[in-house]
Amino acid sequence: MKLTDARARNLERDGRRQIVYDDQLPGFGVRLAAGGSKSWIVRYRVGGGRGSTERQMTLGKIGILKATDAREMARGVLSAARKGSDPLAEKRERRDAPTVDSLFDRYFEEHAPLKRARSVEEDRRNFNNHISPRLGRRKVADIEMDDFARLHRQMHYKPFAANRVLALLSKAFNLAEKWRMRPLNSNPTRHIAKYP
Repeated sequence: MKLTDARARNLERDGRRQIVYDDQLPGFGVRLAAGGSKSWIVRYRVGGGRGSTERQMTLGKIGILKATDAREMARGVLSAARKGSDPLAEKRERRDAPTVDSLFDRYFEEHAPLKRARSVEEDRRNFNNHISPRLGRRKVADIEMDDFARLHRQMHYKPFAANRVLALLSKAFNLAEKWRMRPLNSNPTRHIAKYP
């Protein structure tokens, strides 16, 4: 049977966790959890072939994600897997990638002890007041020059502090390159002009 929104909603589980597969798109299906929740899933093999690793990826909850969108997502996952990618591993890697907050945790643990106490105090204040509230949850690898330029512009009314924040970000993102959190020569502060 072709899985639709209505058919997925009406699926009954038999008391245990089970998967009902779509007849038209191999690997695409609905997982019925023992607790009653229902999710769209796709099963694929990394690199194809019987000897390859099999993975199951959750696409989204039924009722929140429409069947047509889930089917399209499943097609994308299956296509990527046929080309040798592992979409689930990429998704996990992205989820676990370091954030700006975690970069600064490492900065204060490893780099700050090399600085004077007064400088570290100022770094913490600038991080806590300006950087973490605006960028802390963002992934280090996703930060672009526009993100830092916007923060620098928002602080135009206190140019000295804005320049100190920019210098702190520059150092932290140089370390991010050294610590392999970003590609080399990708520091987003490089072309942002400081205030006079």
